[in-house]
Amino acid sequence: MFDRDVLIAMGALEKGVIIPGCDIDKQLRKMSPSEARKAKRKWRKLLRRAKKKIESHPSRQKMRKSRFKKAVWSAAVSDLLLEGHKKING
Repeated sequence: MFDRDVLIAMGALEKGVIIPGCDIDKQLRKMSPSEARKAKRKWRKLLRRAKKKIESHPSRQKMRKSRFKKAVWSAAVSDLLLEGHKKING
């Protein structure tokens, strides 16, 4: 149906954050300072929610710090993917 990257991009646009995988610094420079600040804050909020979800998982105790960071990033991107699916399917 739709490519995974397209769904993630749609979810990012819906949530108001910068699309993961693009040149983030370049995209932030294109925005006004207030818009850039909002986008960064929304991304950090998305990461905090993902971190909270991962920390409550039982396998967190065995996870190394580097693996934890990757898991949080993956959970945040998965949230964007789900948002993209919701947008497509209505």
